[in-house]
Amino acid sequence: MEAIIAKAIEAKIGELASGSIPVGKHTLDQVVILRLTGEVSKSADSEYTPTTSIPLKATMAILLEKCGITREAAADMLIEAMTEALECETEPEDSIVDRIKDLEKAEKRVQEITRALPPKVRAGAVRFKVQIEEIINEPATVN
Repeated sequence: MEAIIAKAIEAKIGELASGSIPVGKHTLDQVVILRLTGEVSKSADSEYTPTTSIPLKATMAILLEKCGITREAAADMLIEAMTEALECETEPEDSIVDRIKDLEKAEKRVQEITRALPPKVRAGAVRFKVQIEEIINEPATVN
């Protein structure tokens, strides 16, 4: 229960203080008694395919090492593909549709590759509907 209360206070204080704290280091010395009311809910953890959290540099290094004697050609293709992706002014899907003869087959292959990745667990979302009421407040000392 203490962890839930601490997280609820943290979430509410973050919401209240957002943008209102001046730049700098501030020392606090204040005793505050609070009343918390509301609800905290946590969704179940879920599995996901970690496509956006794959370490790009490590993946490229491993791929090139596995390419053996074709590593230089693979490196050139990687540079070319990444340069094209960076220079895309539209959605990448739009720019490759014209170049790939069998788009459905290519998309299916990409899905097969991503499905083969080991799943990761994402912590369930925590939602706070909490009100904080200050009950007793001693004079504050803020430097």
